[in-house]
Amino acid sequence: MQAHPLALSELVARLRWFVALRWIAVAGIAGATIALRWPGGVALPVVPLLLIAAAIAALNLLHWLQLRQTDAAPITAPVASRRANLQIALDLFFLTLLLHFVGGVENPFYAYYVFHIIIASILLPALATYLQATLALLLFGGLAALELSGLIPHVAVAALGIGGAYRHAGYVLAVFAAFGSTLYLAAYFATTIVGRLREREREVLALRDSLLAEQERLRQAYGRLQETEAAKSRHMRRVGHQLRAPLGAVQTLLATVLAGLAGPVEGEARELLERAVARGREMLGLVDDLLALARAQEVRPALHARPVSLEETVRRVAGLLAAEAAAKGIALEATVPGGLPPLLGDPAGIEDLLANLVSNAIRYTPAGGAVRVSVAPGDGRLVITVSDTGIGIALDELPHIFEEFYRSERARALAREGSGLGLAIVRAVVKAHGGEVAVESTPGQGTAFTVSLPLAARSEDTASDLASGPSTQAPDRQDGQPESRDFGMLAQCAGPMLQRLMEVET
Repeated sequence: MQAHPLALSELVARLRWFVALRWIAVAGIAGATIALRWPGGVALPVVPLLLIAAAIAALNLLHWLQLRQTDAAPITAPVASRRANLQIALDLFFLTLLLHFVGGVENPFYAYYVFHIIIASILLPALATYLQATLALLLFGGLAALELSGLIPHVAVAALGIGGAYRHAGYVLAVFAAFGSTLYLAAYFATTIVGRLREREREVLALRDSLLAEQERLRQAYGRLQETEAAKSRHMRRVGHQLRAPLGAVQTLLATVLAGLAGPVEGEARELLERAVARGREMLGLVDDLLALARAQEVRPALHARPVSLEETVRRVAGLLAAEAAAKGIALEATVPGGLPPLLGDPAGIEDLLANLVSNAIRYTPAGGAVRVSVAPGDGRLVITVSDTGIGIALDELPHIFEEFYRSERARALAREGSGLGLAIVRAVVKAHGGEVAVESTPGQGTAFTVSLPLAARSEDTASDLASGPSTQAPDRQDGQPESRDFGMLAQCAGPMLQRLMEVET
């Protein structure tokens, strides 16, 4: 089975660690040999030990150079595994040579074989670890047998205080049995633990790959969704413009007739014409809301972002709606502290946001109530609060209030007019500027909308992100006619508006 790229990179990283560890071992062998052989110290064969240290260093340098080459030409998992096997086998051989020159089986440092078996369990599969343990046992047993038989000389170390033990077969067999069982038990425990860890590692890697694949799928789905939203916005704008021109013409003609320019209009005919004008005005307002929503939902709304003074925007919106509030006997208050830092965004969009929130508050607040607008800085943001003492929103209706064309039962009962697009516009503008909107409401007591918009520094990041992507704006047809598929979207967008237009007053 082919190794996972991350598993292979981890194996190479462990080989690098093994090479670094071997440099420490070389320094330790050379340093200990010189220190112990210092005048008055332990009698050791210095030259053979230093030659062994030099041979280990030379081989380690080759291993290091091989690893350097993997940066330019990555290796495969089998090659990395063979290198690890070879390095451990050579280390076991050199450890056996070292033991021979410092007392053989009489030296308790033969336990260092166990360290190599543990390292093998980390770097290699379980079978390879057991083979390395067998090699260590054969090397150590071969050393003991050769010294016992006299085929190679025994190098005694007087400091160990057990000279001649290597000649006793019983001692050698006992050491061999204890050493062999220790090696295989170490191999068993180490490979079992490491095997479980590797299994978990494979599960984590599989989960990571699955998450990456799902992330890519979601990214593509989000891209398609953005394209769909962009197409929807373009069609909504096209629908709005196509409807606004004839509606404006109808309004002009009706106003001409009411003005008596086509002859006197009295009685029931005037009343019907006035109702038609009112409904036409309502329809034009709906089209304007539709265009505002389409504009707010554009894929790149921050292309023309510039600093926006919330103080000026709030005062301008409050001034425009002051007459409407006064006509209903509603107190409209705007509290904006001076010296607020500017936002970086779409001025028209932010004004639409404020106008819709304040207009809704006035529309759904009974006479004698109050509407309050306030702005306050907070944690790198500006927080806009629009509260009223109006009819409120039922708890079960709160999740739906930002949906397009949605109006609550209380809203429909209090005010016939209203497109149901105002809060959808608010949500779209807030989203485009990287902000957040929250609402709290108690039926019969009032509602408070809180909008949090990031200041210029964070807004610049948002603008940059939105402006950096390729435009999804499709070119209009040169002949000025919509494509055939436009009519389905046209009907879908125009349906709610036409339904309102055809409603009959009761």
